[in-house]
Amino acid sequence: MLAPAEFLPVLERHGRSTDLDRRMLQRVAVIGRHLAGRGSEAAVSYALSPLSLFEPGFLRDLARDPADPALAGRLVLALSQACWRGLDREQAAALAALRERFGFGLDRASDLRFDAAALAARGVVQVKAPA
Repeated sequence: MLAPAEFLPVLERHGRSTDLDRRMLQRVAVIGRHLAGRGSEAAVSYALSPLSLFEPGFLRDLARDPADPALAGRLVLALSQACWRGLDREQAAALAALRERFGFGLDRASDLRFDAAALAARGVVQVKAPA
């Protein structure tokens, strides 16, 4: 079995990381529905590839997918700290359109210099930081 650090660079180099993100988000939704069906209020988090944010239409496609009320807020899209810092206006607006359906997370923090209130205003509900 390969760790993500081993296979993600290969997928990114060949332009396939967004394909993986699309497939994994479908699987994460299945897990979320299963948990919701069992009465769990747990959220399921998935770390998006930074390249998916730059894939034309990726975020708009997520917004267009039919919403499942059972999953509202149960799926968390995690973005690296570098992604959060590098969002352009279009990406920030596309993420804002997803706030009703997804929570957001800050993943792979490279430092602890972040504005928690500003992240919360963007819908960030989780921060994963090295201990």
